[in-house]
Amino acid sequence: SAVRKLGDRVATMEGAFDQMQEVIERAISLAEAGHPAAVRQCTTDEELREMIAEINRESDGEVKRAPQDVDVIFQAMAGSRVRLHGLQGRPDVNSKVGTLVSFDQSKQRWQVEVGESRPVLLREKGFTVL
Repeated sequence: SAVRKLGDRVATMEGAFDQMQEVIERAISLAEAGHPAAVRQCTTDEELREMIAEINRESDGEVKRAPQDVDVIFQAMAGSRVRLHGLQGRPDVNSKVGTLVSFDQSKQRWQVEVGESRPVLLREKGFTVL
């Protein structure tokens, strides 16, 4: 039934959240120790999955599957300060500093607040995390 499917989906999401929480806690402890994989910035889903796999290998020798739904982790990055660059469609905002608001999974774009009435929608290559 639809209720059972929804319950299964919630259980799967809870499991993925628990796994991501463990990975994030490991990443924090490794970053505090200066581990290079935990310190570098990740700007794409694939880079994030690679970083999670590397941290997992370093921590216990076993590679765990990185979650496919990484938008939860993207939400954790919301609030980060970024510098915009390389924008051909909006050259007026190049070099501005903004704040990541949220990641729009359907558009595969970040909403970035740069002091305008509406957030600017950008791919990861359009900004650098400060």
